[in-house]
Amino acid sequence: MAENQYSDELLKSYKKEYGIVATSWRFFISLRFIVIAFTVTLQSALFTLYSMFPQEQARGIFRFYYVLIPLLGILTVLATSIIERRNIKHFQLLVKRGIELEFYFGIKDGHFRRIYELQSTVQQGIERFQTHTWGIRIIYFALYVIWTFLFLTAIVN
Repeated sequence: MAENQYSDELLKSYKKEYGIVATSWRFFISLRFIVIAFTVTLQSALFTLYSMFPQEQARGIFRFYYVLIPLLGILTVLATSIIERRNIKHFQLLVKRGIELEFYFGIKDGHFRRIYELQSTVQQGIERFQTHTWGIRIIYFALYVIWTFLFLTAIVN
C-alpha cells in the first residue's frame, strides 16, 4: 500500500528518519533517568553539606550557610524538574513523528502507536499513579518540601 503512494526515494528517506526518531526516543527516555539520578546524587551531596555543622553552632558565615544550602537545593530541584518537563515534551514529539512515519509505511499497530496508546490510556484507581512520571514527581515534591522546611527553619531560628 505505502509503496504505491510514495516513491522509493521518499520511503528510503522515511525509513532513515524512522531509525533516527526511534534512537532519539530511546535517548530521551534514558535521559529522564540520568537526570533523576543526577538530581538525587546532587541533593544527597547538598544534604551532606547541610548536616556537616550542628545548627546550634551556626554563627556568622555559618548562619548564612544554613540559608544558602536549602536555597541551592530548591534551585537545583527546580532546574532539574524543568529539564524533566522539557524531556517529556521532546519524547512526546518523537512519538508523534513516529506515528506519522508508521502511517506512511502502512503500519497500523506500530511501536509508536502502541506507546501513544499506553501513554494516553488513563488507568482507574491507584493504578493511574503507577507510572515513571508520577514516581519522578513524588521525588521532586519531597525534595521541595524538605528544602523549603529547612530554609524556613533557618530563617526563623
